[in-house]
Amino acid sequence: MCIRDRNNLKRDSGKYIGNILSEDRTLNSFLISDNKIGTEGVAYLCSALKNNKSVAFFGLCNHFCANIDKNGIEIEGAKHVGELLLKNSSITSLAFCTIAKSR
Repeated sequence: MCIRDRNNLKRDSGKYIGNILSEDRTLNSFLISDNKIGTEGVAYLCSALKNNKSVAFFGLCNHFCANIDKNGIEIEGAKHVGELLLKNSSITSLAFCTIAKSR
């Protein structure tokens, strides 16, 4: 599943997509890019994926924003991804793009 190109998804979208991911057992890759799901949205996605053993690829691209007001994922979101990887060994590939935060 690929969700990209500025669909204007926000943190609540992460919650709804997370609900789908927690139930789906056929999806083997998931990429979401160019949206503003923020740290809370990432937390929802990671929580859903902790018990999903079918997803082998997880990608988050262009969510890390230079400005906190843009709802970027920031460091806390990266921590959620790290916790996910500790809990779910079926995720063997991970993509992070544009992860730097300017000061």
